[in-house]
Amino acid sequence: MNRRGGSEQIRKAIVDVRTIIPDVALRTSIIVGFPGETRMNFNRLLAFIREARFDHLGVFTYSREEGTVAASFTSRISEKERETRRQLLMEEQAIISWEINHSLIGSSQEFLIEGKSNIPHFSFVGRCRRQAPEVDGITYVKGENLVPGDIVNCKITANNDYDLFAERS
Repeated sequence: MNRRGGSEQIRKAIVDVRTIIPDVALRTSIIVGFPGETRMNFNRLLAFIREARFDHLGVFTYSREEGTVAASFTSRISEKERETRRQLLMEEQAIISWEINHSLIGSSQEFLIEGKSNIPHFSFVGRCRRQAPEVDGITYVKGENLVPGDIVNCKITANNDYDLFAERS
C-alpha cells in the first residue's frame, strides 16, 4: 500500500511509546485482502497483532477504489477470503482486548459520563481516557445522581471483550 517504514520501525515505535507512557492505550486500523496479499503476508500480520497487543483494533476489508494505483492490480483476493481474514484478526483481537480489560479490574480511573444505560444495575454509560468515542468500547457505570458531562472516579469491577463495568468510588 506504499506505506513508509517497515515492521521493525513500527515495533520500535510501539516499544518506545510504551516505555515512555507505560499505561498508554494503543489503537490502530488495518486493511486485509489488499491485492497481492499472500497467505504468508496475512499470517505475519496475525503474528504481529498477537505480538503488539493493541488495546483497540479496527479491521477492514480492502475495497477497490477507482483512481488508485491498487485499482489496476490484477491479483485479487475474493470477498469471502477477505472477510475470513478480517474475522480471524477480530477473533484474535477479542482475546487480546478481553485480557487487557480484565487486567484493569480493581483499578480506579476517571470516567466521563455520557448518558443513561439500559443495563440493569449500571445506570450510566461513560468512557475513561482509554476509550475513544464511536470506535472503542464503553464503560457501564453503577452510580446515582450523575449527569452527562460529569467526570467521576470509578473502580473497574468487571469486563467483557470490549467494554468495562465500574462503580463510582
